[in-house]
Order: sequence, then C-alpha cells, then structure tokens
Amino acid sequence: PVPSIEGRVALQLPPHRFAADEEFVLRFAREASSAARLQHQYVVSVYDSGEYAGTPYIAMEFVDGRTLKPLVRENGPIAPALAADLTVQILRAARFAHGLDPAPHLQRVALGHTRFQLDSAH
Repeated sequence: PVPSIEGRVALQLPPHRFAADEEFVLRFAREASSAARLQHQYVVSVYDSGEYAGTPYIAMEFVDGRTLKPLVRENGPIAPALAADLTVQILRAARFAHGLDPAPHLQRVALGHTRFQLDSAH
C-alpha cells in the first residue's frame, strides 16, 4: 500500500545505479530514519520513507523555492548580508542535527537537498 500524504511533497530517491546495492539501501533507510527525528525550522520535515516497487524513497516537506546554485549562476555572488544570513541558518540546522546524532549522514539529509526559504526573523 502507498501511504497517503496530503499536499505536495518532495521525494528523494537514490540514484538508479545504487537501488540494487543492499548496503547503500540500508544506509539510505538509516538516513531516512535519522532525518525523520529532526524537527527544526531550518530543516525540512520527513513525512515517510520506505520502498515502492523495489525503489527506496524518502517523502519530505516540499519547500517552494530555488537552490543556491542557479541563484548564484543567474545573479552572480550574493550580497554579504544575505550570505551571512544563509550561513547562520545552515549552521543552526547543522548544530541541531549534531545535537541529536553526530553521524555525518545527517548533515547530508538535513542540508544536502534543502531548498532555502529565506527567513529574516530568527
């Protein structure tokens, strides 16, 4: 059965070439479980994880926005104040993730696929 989640979600799927790698799939599942414990304003929420039709997945909060890469490509370097604000948000999320579990894979989940939603109120 497919879980029912209302609204838009972002799906994280492993690269196709790793879907059959048992060790990778186990790490992916541990990553999902660890990420699901994170509840922080600068970290996307994980709603569900599992496997569907032989493909592991992580269903997480969808954040409507852009990643930094195209923003910088299109507009050049970001303003120092904005860069400082984003850095503070990233560091707060990383500090929170490390407080729960210092495993390095948490940062990848918490930060590696996050779309930044600018928040001027800290």
